[in-house]
Amino acid sequence: MKIRYSILAVALLVSAANYAQKSEIKALTKLTDKQSISEKDLASFIKNSDALSAMSGLSAEDQAAAEYFKTMQPVLKAFADYQKNPTSVAGIKQNLPIAKISEIVKKLADIKKNDPTAKKEYSAKVNQTFAQFESIVHQITMDSYKNSKLDEASVGFETLFDINNTKSEYLYNAAVLAHQNNKLDRAVTLYKNLLDSGYTGEAVYYKAVNKASGQEETFETKAARDKAIGTKVFEKPSEEKVASKRGEIYKNVVNILLFQNKTEDAKGLMTEARKLNPKDTDLILAEANLYYQAGDKAKYSQLVQEAISLKPNDAVLYYNLGVVAADAKDTENAAKYYKKAIELNPQDFNSYNNLGVLYIADDVNLVNKMNALGMSKKEQVQYDALAKKRKENFTLALPYFEKAYQIKPSEDLKALLLNTYRNLDMDAKHKALKNK
Repeated sequence: MKIRYSILAVALLVSAANYAQKSEIKALTKLTDKQSISEKDLASFIKNSDALSAMSGLSAEDQAAAEYFKTMQPVLKAFADYQKNPTSVAGIKQNLPIAKISEIVKKLADIKKNDPTAKKEYSAKVNQTFAQFESIVHQITMDSYKNSKLDEASVGFETLFDINNTKSEYLYNAAVLAHQNNKLDRAVTLYKNLLDSGYTGEAVYYKAVNKASGQEETFETKAARDKAIGTKVFEKPSEEKVASKRGEIYKNVVNILLFQNKTEDAKGLMTEARKLNPKDTDLILAEANLYYQAGDKAKYSQLVQEAISLKPNDAVLYYNLGVVAADAKDTENAAKYYKKAIELNPQDFNSYNNLGVLYIADDVNLVNKMNALGMSKKEQVQYDALAKKRKENFTLALPYFEKAYQIKPSEDLKALLLNTYRNLDMDAKHKALKNK
């Protein structure tokens, strides 16, 4: 009889434990599904998720639940903080730095991947959490970027990609920021991940001008832009095509490898890429840049001619050739290629802008030389020669800046054009543009 009572007692304990588990999970699920989280809700969530995690003998499904809800504690706290002040993420960042967010997102991704439930209910919960969390993490990441915390911003963009891997631009931004912040090994890893994913960066941006503000705005789709035009709130629809970034990515990886004295690795990477895509002009230009940096100008010229033979009338190709030549300090050919791009596409804003910049690229050096001169007669002659050279450079740049500004006005370009007018003593044009 004692044995029977003992078995009955154990059965009752197991039943009570199962009931407790289900009760905790039900309460936690209800809290995570709420649209608004109060302090009381948050306290209840933490209490119940801690209790669930402390239980022993959990099934695989309940263990997944315990891991999910425990991991969600800081996320729910972030949601609650965001609801209090959606215009500022300072409070969230203080309690939940980007490094911690990255760790949480990776844990949630693992829970999603290893969900043991028949209906994959925790995979669905993670997807829902990611959909809600993306905008908050984006604000936190942009806050770091605006405050020049490039390490944080790079990790933030990589985390955003972990949250939503359909937006490869997140990973691209993470790589570029790592590169800019001289985290070269990390940059190479991220760039290679992008290349392996098949990322190109090609896109079409659909734009229109807001009549009230006069500012150009970008829409995700042509349909959305056209609908906005139909409301009469927007006007002047336009489209901006973004060329492939694969060549640029290869070039960046190659330049990092060259900087790290890994020339053979750089050449191996390009050889492998060219075998897969022998007629990809972006890759040809990246390889041309590699050989220029390595001092092999003959090979550089050969590759440039190969690219031109493949696309002899492509304005984008000539623009890219100009960029490669400018990077290689080959100013004469850079100007030639930009001008050819403009000949093929008279509305090529980037070529006009870059050509203007190319002509005044040495301006800081000229100014430094002028400032270093004394007052002797010989030095005054040198000063006048340098001043004349500056004026010649700005004169060459002027028509290209003016045309670029005509095609696509911006505050940055306006400032550049005002500076050009000032250096050329064009007071009337300077005053007219300044008051515009």
